[in-house]
Amino acid sequence: AYCWTSIPGYSLIGSYTGTGSATNTPIIYTGFEPAWIMVKRTDSTGAWNITDNQRNTSNPRNSILQANVADPEYTNVAYNIEFYNNGFQINNNHADWNAAGGDYIFMCFAS
Repeated sequence: AYCWTSIPGYSLIGSYTGTGSATNTPIIYTGFEPAWIMVKRTDSTGAWNITDNQRNTSNPRNSILQANVADPEYTNVAYNIEFYNNGFQINNNHADWNAAGGDYIFMCFAS
């Protein structure tokens, strides 16, 4: 088993509910600028999506790795994520990130 905990200013493990909207999208306040984020939908099938500040150095971040498959990194504009100095925003309505009423868990680490 992997066991994780949030550490203020360094990491945040949490959850959010998707809106299904490409304009009214979830904003997650972390208290720090993320460097690495992993998101997984929990109420349906979906990928373990990972994005970071090294593959894309500016917003929108849309270069993705998926921890559950052997596929290489790829870029998909349908997966836009914005990194802010105090959190991140899911700027898409893809089912793996932001389906209406979808339940998601995430883990992120600071820059």
